[in-house]
Amino acid sequence: MPHMTREHGMSASVVCGIDGSGQARGALTVAAALGVRLGLRLVIAHAVPVPPPSPDLAPLTRIPPDLEALDLTGAERGRRLLDQAAAAFPESVTRLEQGGAAGCLVGVAREAHAGLLVVGTRGEGAMKAALLGSVSLDVARDAPCPVVVAPPAATGPPLAGDRVLCGVDTEHDRRAVETATWLARALDLPLTLAHVVPDAPGRGTRSRAPADAAHAGRTAAPSRARAAHGHARTQRPVGVLGASVVVADGDPAHELARLAAADAALVVVGCRGLGPLRAGLLGSVSRRLVREAVAPVVLCRHEEPA
Repeated sequence: MPHMTREHGMSASVVCGIDGSGQARGALTVAAALGVRLGLRLVIAHAVPVPPPSPDLAPLTRIPPDLEALDLTGAERGRRLLDQAAAAFPESVTRLEQGGAAGCLVGVAREAHAGLLVVGTRGEGAMKAALLGSVSLDVARDAPCPVVVAPPAATGPPLAGDRVLCGVDTEHDRRAVETATWLARALDLPLTLAHVVPDAPGRGTRSRAPADAAHAGRTAAPSRARAAHGHARTQRPVGVLGASVVVADGDPAHELARLAAADAALVVVGCRGLGPLRAGLLGSVSRRLVREAVAPVVLCRHEEPA
């Protein structure tokens, strides 16, 4: 079992939701690779939706039936999907659930003591702003663990990069840094902490220095970036000595995607705005990062101030 932080100390599995789509197949490949590399059991789940009651039925007959009688076509299709997945990954455990996909995945993650929950995206469509889809948004909001989104732009074998990249914005990103630290250690990869100073066009990456080098890169960076550089260093948890730090100017989502495209196996970010406004569940940076990134994106909920 890999070294884990306290948050991941009880982790026993990586859970992946599948629905038969190409995006779900990509997510399953990522989940299987994470399971092998992290020493976690792979749990593959599929949810059979509960159909709405027919208006032609009397009220007393609208009680939802059990799974066997619920939707023979949907349940049978789900079983076939899970059987195919189990044949491809014989060491996995499969779960056929009844209900909404997001709620079922969150429930399975809790029961399986998941360290990570992996989902796909909606893929290319007319509404690119809704790329993650309602299921992924709800999962990211309610999951008891970090959520890994397999982006549509991913190519090549999963986890093929040479480092873990973590975007650091504010002090509320501590969970993201801790998760990135755990993943980097467990995958035996170096960790890079990245901060992007927005709204500064015309500048590129300013510094990339070891996190424990006190003054490296300071003279070349503007004052805001210099402060962010120091913040990224001081906010990391104990034990991240040796991590590198990158400070860049520009659009945060684009710059993180660009940095990840070079050699990142995973890119880890915090997600904010987990409130009543659904459109802001992940924030624009997280949504656009998933759209642009070629590496799987790990979403960690912010530690909101009391």
